[in-house]
Amino acid sequence: VAVSNAMRAEDAAEVMAQSGSTPREALLFCMLNSAPCQAMVSRNGHTIGMWGVIPEEDGVGRIWMLGTDGMVDDRLDRLTFLRQSKEVLDQLQLSYPLLFNVMDARNVVHKKWLQWLGFTFIAEHSDYGPERRLFLEFVRI
Repeated sequence: VAVSNAMRAEDAAEVMAQSGSTPREALLFCMLNSAPCQAMVSRNGHTIGMWGVIPEEDGVGRIWMLGTDGMVDDRLDRLTFLRQSKEVLDQLQLSYPLLFNVMDARNVVHKKWLQWLGFTFIAEHSDYGPERRLFLEFVRI
């Protein structure tokens, strides 16, 4: 609930554009369908985001992450998140050698982060979702 109530404006806009869902509905769907699903907690004990992988088929997963401004507001939390995101991704790929999803093209920060993590953008989907926006498909193998 903490993440859905304080979700970053960019993440909430992406959820709405992709599925027409509220932040709470999107998080509930992702939580119930993911293996694994984890919360991210700041060094001060506040829940600042959630992430997971929705299994699609053997070795293939749809990776996702939704967060609050707390992920980037505190310099130490931000650096910890960046460092740990690479480590966690490497571990995830032991179970899911192929990770993919789509992202709202308006979210420039997400695109830079995904590229930094080693994801490749493989397709553009115009008119995607109920808002018919440009989404970018990304993959890491």
